[in-house]
Amino acid sequence: LKPDSQKFLIAMAKAESTPIELAAKAGISVNFVYSICRGKHTKPKYLGACCRILNVKVEDTVNNCFPDVWICFNSVFQRLYT
Repeated sequence: LKPDSQKFLIAMAKAESTPIELAAKAGISVNFVYSICRGKHTKPKYLGACCRILNVKVEDTVNNCFPDVWICFNSVFQRLYT
């Protein structure tokens, strides 16, 4: 998953948490938290662990590219088979 760094940092600010505190509570390496803060691709389990501690939905912290891809796919599909 590709987290939106700004959304993730806002969630951290609302939780009043530092990357080191978040990593300790989530049981993951602080390097994973810093990678998420920079918006690097990360495994779902690490992002999920952080979101659980921050009490936010994973969907609220990632770039929402899936609907655009689905709309594009659906448009092509309809042209081909209608």
